[in-house]
This record gives sequence, structure tokens and C-alpha cells, in this order.
Amino acid sequence: MKLCKKALFILLSAFILLFAVGCQKDSALPKNESETLSEKTTLEKPSKEEPELKGNQENGSTEEGNSENNSKESEAKATTENKQSNSNTDKATENTSKKQENTNTNTANKANTQTSKSVENKGTTPAPKTESGQPVNGGGQTPAPAPAPKPKKDTVTVSVDGYQGPINAPIPTVFLSPTEVEIESGYTALDATLKILKEKKIQISVRGSGATAYVEGINNIYEFDYGPLSGWLIEVNDVLIDNSAGIEPIKNGDKIEWIYTLDYTKDTTY
Repeated sequence: MKLCKKALFILLSAFILLFAVGCQKDSALPKNESETLSEKTTLEKPSKEEPELKGNQENGSTEEGNSENNSKESEAKATTENKQSNSNTDKATENTSKKQENTNTNTANKANTQTSKSVENKGTTPAPKTESGQPVNGGGQTPAPAPAPKPKKDTVTVSVDGYQGPINAPIPTVFLSPTEVEIESGYTALDATLKILKEKKIQISVRGSGATAYVEGINNIYEFDYGPLSGWLIEVNDVLIDNSAGIEPIKNGDKIEWIYTLDYTKDTTY
């Protein structure tokens, strides 16, 4: 029993020693570790400061770059603003010049209209008014002058009297009642007769010309149709002419009569 107690005591004491030694080791290790940690921190501090310095240097360079960029941007803005201001001033001057031109043209147009109105007012005479104040004769405007009458041309009168019916009982017939016809200078009795008969579409047959002109038939009634002494005679102003109608002169207002005779020996009184 005693031996067992001794052995337990020895074991217990050995265990206590071992425990004490172990505690001392544990307390020693933290000191070393703290020393090492402090050394590490002291060593690492310069490495942390170096990036900070580098960052500060980089920040300074970036700040310088930013300042340069800001100055360039401000210069660019200033130039664009100057350009815009110059363009605005140019536009403003153009607008003012256009406005001045418009005002000048407007004043010129007004002056022209005023002068035209004054001329029109001068050209018109004041209209006479009635007692009630109403204007007389279309508002007082000067009446337009009447057109000058055309010069009246010279005219002569032509008539044609003949016969119709059977030979043994002819009937006096008016082929053309007295009709005015315009004549030109140099017209003869035959010229006036041909002109009016053509207008009235009455047939006429003439043989020869000038001094030898001879009227054979009018309205299809020819010489000798009502006997060997029948034929056409011509009077100018109620006077039987003794020459050809192709050379008989006429003048304004003359009267030309063509008469068909049944016996020229009785009707011809030259």
C-alpha cells in the first residue's frame, strides 16, 4: 500500500511538473510572437507608407493633368463661345441690315403710292353734287373723250330697173332699188355697178373693158330679149350718157340708174 501511494505521489508530482513546464512554454511563446508581430508591423509600415507616397505622387500628377485638361477645356469653351458670339453678332448685323432694307423699300413703296395717288387726284376733277350730296354723272370722274368719228367715205347710189314676163307682155320689174355703195378714188360708173351687184349676188355680163366696155345683160335679161331694139341704158344723175360706163367718172353723191329699154330709139335722148 505504501508503495502504491508513493508511486501515485510520484506520478502526480511528475504530472504537476510537466503541467508547470508547459505553462511556462505557453507564456514564452506569446512574448516571442508579440515581438515578431511588432517587428513585422514596423517592417510593414514603410511598405504601406510607400504606396501612400506613390498614390500621393500619382494623385499630384493626375491633378496636374486634370488642371491642364480643365484649362484646355476652358480655352475650347472660350473659343466656341467667342465663335458663337461672333456668329450671333454677324446674324444680328445681317438682321438689322435686312430690317433697314425692308424699311427703306417700304418707305419707297409708300412714297410711290402717295405720289401715284396724288397724280390720280390731280387728274380727277371734283364731281358736282346735288342738293342731297349725291355725286352727279358717275362719281365726278372726268368722262372719257368720245372717239373721233371715222372719216365718211364717198358713196354713190345705184339702181337697176328691167322687165320680166313674156315678150308680147313684158312686166316692168325693179331688180335693185336705189342702194348706196362706197367708192374709191378713180372709180367709174361700171366699177360701182359691178361692186354692188356682186354684193347683192345679182348676175351681170360685160363685154370688153374701159372705153369698149358694154353691158350685155343684168339678172339674166339680155339685149334683144324683148325685140331687136331692146337693151340696157345708163343714166348718171338723170342724164343718159353717150359713152361707155367703163370710162364714165363719178363722184360722191352721184346717182347711177340702169334702165332696160324696149325701143332705144324712143328712150335715147342725148
